[in-house]
Amino acid sequence: MNSRYVGYLMSLIPMAALGPVAAQEVVAPSSAAQSQSAPESTIQVTRDVGAMGKLCLGEIYLDGKVVAELDRGQSYSTKVSPGSHTLRGAPALNTWLCKRFYSAPQMQQAQLTIDVPVGANLAYRYGFTSSGVPSLTAAGP
Repeated sequence: MNSRYVGYLMSLIPMAALGPVAAQEVVAPSSAAQSQSAPESTIQVTRDVGAMGKLCLGEIYLDGKVVAELDRGQSYSTKVSPGSHTLRGAPALNTWLCKRFYSAPQMQQAQLTIDVPVGANLAYRYGFTSSGVPSLTAAGP
């Protein structure tokens, strides 16, 4: 790269110097793209505040990917497409104590396969049973 342009490329532009995007430069989404997008649904997972498992963060997985690490009392919410999804909660094995108590296969996870209806708002609770086993259950009525 030519050194005379480095300072120019790395300069910040003051916010006051910025203007709105000209109307002719805004691209409207095509009607085909709008008709293909399905209405979204919402999944919310709240971590219980009980004493069991309190020293471990809870990892929340959606369709096999970690989407959140929850401490007691925290919630995670995301938009999803309608259809079948796998929701899983597991203790984060990032500390010696969590590895010691939750490394056995029966203690590692709680998993649900859920069918998400169009436009639904679904709520779930992640926590631990009185015997310390991870639990993921539907919340609400």
